Amino acid sequence: MAVRGSKLDADHPSYGVKVPRRNTVPLHRQLPIIASQTFCTPGLAEGTAENPLFRVPFPTIFGACITTPALGAAQRMLDIFVENSAQAASLYSGARWADEQATQVRIAVADGYLRAARLQMASNFDEIMSDLTTGDILDLTKRAQYRFDHCNLVEFARLAADEIFVAAGARSLVVNQPVQALYRDIQAARVHAINNRTKWASVFGRVVLGDVPGDILGLFI
Repeated sequence: MAVRGSKLDADHPSYGVKVPRRNTVPLHRQLPIIASQTFCTPGLAEGTAENPLFRVPFPTIFGACITTPALGAAQRMLDIFVENSAQAASLYSGARWADEQATQVRIAVADGYLRAARLQMASNFDEIMSDLTTGDILDLTKRAQYRFDHCNLVEFARLAADEIFVAAGARSLVVNQPVQALYRDIQAARVHAINNRTKWASVFGRVVLGDVPGDILGLFI
C-alpha cells in the first residue's frame, strides 16, 4: 500500500526480497492506508469487491504478512536442528546429540511454541472470514486483539528460535550456516515497527477498557 506519488527509495532485503531503488508505484496499484481502515476503497465503494477478503482491514492483513514468515523461519530452524541432531556428535565427548536430554527438551519446547502459534493464527483467520462471510463487521476490540496476536506470535517464533539457536551451539554462529540467517530474519520481523508488542498490548488493553479515541487511525488496527 502506498500514498499517491510515493516512491520506494531503498533496497530492502528482508526475507530475501529486494526492492529496486526509486521505482515509482503505478497509479493503479496505489491505495491510501486510510481507505482500508475506514472501508472506503474504490472496489467497496463501486460494489466490485464482493469477496469478504476485501473487507479485512489493512492492519489485520499486513500484520499477518510479517508474522507468517517469522513462524516459517522458526519452523525451518527446528527442522534443520532435528535433522542435524540425528547425525551430529559432540566435538568434546563424542556423544550423539540425539541422546542428550537437553536436545530432546529443546526440540519439544520449540515445537510447542510453534504449534501454539499456528493454532492461534489459524483460529484468527477462521474467525475473521466467518464473521465477514456472514455479514458481520470486525469490531474494534477484535481488530485490536488481532494486532496484538500478530506481535505476540512473532514473540513465540523468537522463543522457539532461541531454544534452537542456543542448542545448536557455536556452529550456529558461522556466517554460512542457515540457522543464523533464519534467526536474523526472525529478529528482523520482531523489531519491525508493526510488531511492537508493548505498543499493541497497550492498544488492545485500552480498547477493551473502553478508552477508544475519536480518531482510531493512530491505533493502526
